[in-house]
Amino acid sequence: MVESEEMERELLRNPAGYKSGFWTSFVVDDKVVITESTEEMDVFSIESIDEKEGSVKVRLGYRSNEQDSLRLDFEVELMTFEKPFMLMRHSTINRSSSKLEGLIVYHFMDFDVGGPKSYKDDIGEYDSNNQRMHLWDENPLHVTLSSSTEPDGWEISSPTKLNIEESNRNLKKNSTLGPRDIAVALQWNLGTLEMDKKRTVEALVTAAKTKDEAIARISEGWDWVNQNLR
Repeated sequence: MVESEEMERELLRNPAGYKSGFWTSFVVDDKVVITESTEEMDVFSIESIDEKEGSVKVRLGYRSNEQDSLRLDFEVELMTFEKPFMLMRHSTINRSSSKLEGLIVYHFMDFDVGGPKSYKDDIGEYDSNNQRMHLWDENPLHVTLSSSTEPDGWEISSPTKLNIEESNRNLKKNSTLGPRDIAVALQWNLGTLEMDKKRTVEALVTAAKTKDEAIARISEGWDWVNQNLR
């Protein structure tokens, strides 16, 4: 078994590189807007950080340089509670003077399974029957990513080719890729977000030495979340 502290170190070290975290896209005033978790801080501002034992909640303010009326709040929570999994919760709050249409939230991760010296032999697989993303390599480490609601899209791709654009905001829905350097993503189509309303998505990630152990941990993790955080 991968110990909880060891797994937490592995997961907190990743995602790596520029293609990581929660992104969003939406339409406001007939214009497609894409927000990236790795944008410069002249667009995002840290409004608050709430740290508790086993969890941290960061509240970010987003102010568009091009549209003065476009204002959003993002809440990102990471929770482990000393368990062998990490719950990631992302909320989008519309503080603008108009509604957002076609809101899509994405979660990008570039795990580099096995560490920075072993990223070129990673394999990714999406199980569409159970809505789980699996990543592994020749090392005895298997990472599984899951969502509390069924994703509307997913993708496994080279980090440099995993992109969303104004003209194509959907992920490719391919089922497997590797061995090679890969990044993965999930997509949730959340529709219209009215003024001062909030939409939330959740993802759970865990690591173990085998696929079966990782799947068991994901199931146990969601059971724990539903019993203790709902």
